[in-house]
Amino acid sequence: LEEGLADLGDRFFDPGFKNVSGQRIRCHLPGGHGSLDFVEIFKNSCNVGFMEVGERLGEELFLRYIHGFGFGTTTGIDLPGEATGIVMTPEAIGPVELATMSFGQGVAITALQLVRATAAIANGGLLLRPYVAERVIDHDGSEINLSPAERRVISEKTAQNMRYILREVVRDGTGYRAQMPGYKVAGKTGTAEIYGEDRYIASFVGFLPYDDPQLVGAVIVHKPEGAMYGGQVAAPIFKTMMEDIVKYLDLDPDLTEMENDQPDLVEVPHVTNMDAEEARRLLHEAGLKVQVVGSGSLVIEQMPLVGSTLERGGAVVIYLKDLPSTHERFRVPVPNLSGTSVRKAESILKEMDLRLIPEGSGLAREQDPAPGVRVERESAVRVFFSPD
Repeated sequence: LEEGLADLGDRFFDPGFKNVSGQRIRCHLPGGHGSLDFVEIFKNSCNVGFMEVGERLGEELFLRYIHGFGFGTTTGIDLPGEATGIVMTPEAIGPVELATMSFGQGVAITALQLVRATAAIANGGLLLRPYVAERVIDHDGSEINLSPAERRVISEKTAQNMRYILREVVRDGTGYRAQMPGYKVAGKTGTAEIYGEDRYIASFVGFLPYDDPQLVGAVIVHKPEGAMYGGQVAAPIFKTMMEDIVKYLDLDPDLTEMENDQPDLVEVPHVTNMDAEEARRLLHEAGLKVQVVGSGSLVIEQMPLVGSTLERGGAVVIYLKDLPSTHERFRVPVPNLSGTSVRKAESILKEMDLRLIPEGSGLAREQDPAPGVRVERESAVRVFFSPD
């Protein structure tokens, strides 16, 4: 946003993976999120979308902002023994490292660094030096300036856009469990793999009130049991923690009772690898409808996945063992190629196991089939290119 390489309305396509230097890096959602805009990348924690943005930035710019937000260095807080975290050197970063760093892997940070960077977004783009001491009084009674402001890392406009995005994450995205009665909360969920282990670190960082931020906080849960996602594990703890803090500080609410009305959301239960009849019963008990695809007694896949949320009465699709080979589950969605070059369009289609038939030169203006249509793999997509 700050560099003008993306805006809130930019659209991306997530087929569920991205091929980077011969490695297929997957999104957490099998089959991908499909077409989504820049804000929805954050709301859905879409790895592929973040990788696309990281690719636009490139290694040099990306590292400049990582260091700009204070990662890889101490914050200077008035406490001993502060860690710096770990940020890779430019020499160690190739295309794969850049891709994984773009959605948070390959960088080790402290909770204090995370809170400090989030505070920079909340307060308009200024990175502050944190203090435990509220003020320091000299022997003669004069107050010593603690100089909290260090530097501007993003413009006020970019900070405003990021605050809006983080508000949407909590209002209608993976962070919805951080919603608090009476207060607008903004924040972001995190789910980090622990290298070499099949375990995770779940996190949530957020601030409130949204319109006039007063509090910022982070919850980090190391190797959670039963659930692993930050939205499932850490966001509810953030809510409980902040509910106590606003009472202690007597912080005025910024939402009316009418605004507090939220949709009746239901968490999708796990039914994959379950008997079909048992899956139907479990979903109905959760207040959800069921759509069945295929035949047989075993559920081999479900959509949405476990941990997702739907409004009560929403439908969950369960795929049974015997599916016709022509079913659209075995097809791939045609990506939106508008504005891409011939070379870029060919690369995108190749990742989707599709072929390009180009007509003309310049940038893509029209295509057949249309974006989102599911076709068999190895199908051809005709794209019409024309100069700017």
